Amino acid sequence: MKNTITTLSLFCFAMLISCCKDDSTPNGNKPQTHSYMEATINGEPWKACRRIGAIGEENLTATYYQNDGYLQLNGVDWCKNFTEDVTTELFFEATSLVYDTGIYNLSLFNRALFSNISESSDKCNYTSVDTANGWLYIKEINTEKKYMSGEFEFTGYCEANDSTIHITNGKFNRISY
Repeated sequence: MKNTITTLSLFCFAMLISCCKDDSTPNGNKPQTHSYMEATINGEPWKACRRIGAIGEENLTATYYQNDGYLQLNGVDWCKNFTEDVTTELFFEATSLVYDTGIYNLSLFNRALFSNISESSDKCNYTSVDTANGWLYIKEINTEKKYMSGEFEFTGYCEANDSTIHITNGKFNRISY
């Protein structure tokens, strides 16, 4: 009798687990997924983050004025990245009327910037060039809860040392605005 009850209990438990609802959204994100921005920069992973104890330093910000079509998106890595004390930033500014989701080419009016913002000698701003060699894909704008998600990719050029940087696999998720 004890084996029957154990077997029956295991069967009921297995049925209960198999009937659980999948709580994924259509884009694969879980509803409570946290905010982040990440990319691959010249083959190395990059992610916006904040050092523990860095009070008042925001690592992810966005400004979006839907009626004006204006968007700014910013992610900062205050943590150890390419060298021990380098602080880097990814910045996007779209002024060509971003009213809704979609793919926006990076050019003169929609620009991207990867910058070393720490006090090191290798301070260089890598900006997207006017040849539309990159894009910003606004995948989701939630105007009710005030957040956005998307993807990006671009090649940045630094005039100061005549070099380029390749930013691929860029993603940002649930950035509040």
